[in-house]
Amino acid sequence: MKNKIYKKIKKWKARLGEDIFCIVEPNPFLAQMMMFLYGIVGVMLVCDIVLCVSDYHKAGMQEIIKDLPVLVMTLALILFLCWVRKSTLTEVAAGAHKIGTKTGTLGRCRIFTWDEVVSKKEFFERVTFYGKKGKKLFAVSKQYAGYESFLQMYLDHVMIKQNQTAVKSGERRYQMAVIGIDLGTTNSLCAVCRDGKIELVPNPNGDYLTPSVVSFGDQGEVYVGKIAKEMQITRPKQTFAEFKRDMGTDRIFRACGQEYRAEELSAFVLKKLKEDAEKFLGEPVTEAVISVPAYFDDDRRYATKNAGKLAGLYVERIVNEPSAVALRHQVREKEMETFIIFDFGGGTLDVSLVEAFDNMVEIRAVAGDNHLGGKDFNEVIAEDFLKNCGIDPSSLGEKEHGIVLREAELLKKQLSKEDTAERTVLLGEKEYVMRLDNQKLIRIAAGLFQRMSVPLKRVMDDAGMQWEDIDRIILAGGSSKMPVVRRYVESISETEVVMDDRPDECVAIGVGLTVAIKE
Repeated sequence: MKNKIYKKIKKWKARLGEDIFCIVEPNPFLAQMMMFLYGIVGVMLVCDIVLCVSDYHKAGMQEIIKDLPVLVMTLALILFLCWVRKSTLTEVAAGAHKIGTKTGTLGRCRIFTWDEVVSKKEFFERVTFYGKKGKKLFAVSKQYAGYESFLQMYLDHVMIKQNQTAVKSGERRYQMAVIGIDLGTTNSLCAVCRDGKIELVPNPNGDYLTPSVVSFGDQGEVYVGKIAKEMQITRPKQTFAEFKRDMGTDRIFRACGQEYRAEELSAFVLKKLKEDAEKFLGEPVTEAVISVPAYFDDDRRYATKNAGKLAGLYVERIVNEPSAVALRHQVREKEMETFIIFDFGGGTLDVSLVEAFDNMVEIRAVAGDNHLGGKDFNEVIAEDFLKNCGIDPSSLGEKEHGIVLREAELLKKQLSKEDTAERTVLLGEKEYVMRLDNQKLIRIAAGLFQRMSVPLKRVMDDAGMQWEDIDRIILAGGSSKMPVVRRYVESISETEVVMDDRPDECVAIGVGLTVAIKE
């Protein structure tokens, strides 16, 4: 069946001048239900015909006329099912770029415009992109991204494939300054391109990492970054962090009599990065390219764009984080290989399978967990500490709970450099010792490690590959610096695992490269 589809696609490609098509597969339950209904109606039709023939032999045409309404109703039902089936075919081909209004039939498939694909998305379970000669590029399940997201992945693919040389020549696409932003769950970064080089923008503290934390004062003051993070202890009810997890949702954050959504809190962070960039560049900044996890659906992507708008930025485009990391590695190394990007940040896990060859990068599959990150390890360590000390968590106030989480985070960072670490925790007037080693961390966080394996296995299944097909796994994101994370990935992957030399900054650098590329 697919070979026939490929031949038809090649004919349409020649007619429309397109290189990329995607196969959209419907929900299998709907397909099975359609087959069941076809079976029932088929039996009804056979029974009606047998009944008509029998009545004709017994009583002639007068009896057949009595049976005619039932036969007509059965035929009408068949026509209705055929009409429904036209929208729920086993496979639907869609041009991924500028097909316009042209549609046509491909055997048991149809070519739709992107608007038509989006309008029929309730039927679709999965989208697979194919390139020239029917070569499979990548696949994404519906649960990880919406259909505009698939188009964005295609644009990322085209951008990486065609425009890597622009970085070397120092060409700039924009008349005014444009910044690249890695809007992270825990920390955010900003990058710019100057004189053909990617530079990270420091904040007033001289750091590249700005904590994605927002705090509000009693008089309506807004604090962002390091100072806001320090207020998590002193003003826990007016301070918010990890709100990226709630982008595109209806969750409301309340502080000082005001209500905020996650995109509004993110806008404060973006505005701070914009101001830092303007000070760094010495010129106004009005546009930005922002990275998001590849599995972000359309609602989350729209919320991210809206956050930029609220911050006074025109978001020229949204870039998938794995595409940014892949671009950075391909520009630097240009080797023919197949690798996995394991981007483990403070609040999200993003896993992508990538193929790089002939000065080209292809995202083959993506998966992730937007509620799994370093923050979850902090909570596990804090829970273990309270249990060992015999402290009831419900007896702690928000301030004390914040102290425990802060010390748990610092202990976790120590364990990234040492095998054993300990911290002194002051709760009230009593001191406690928080002590942990990496072996115990593996035991108490077993559930988190198990969740890590799910997206890894999923991208392998979606791409139809075995571990021997993977050259290496590249660890990115601040939480991937934990030795236990690297050991676990090595234990389940059966392939080489390497750490990006700048795990906290690699996404931002890749977004900066995106800004630098002239399309």
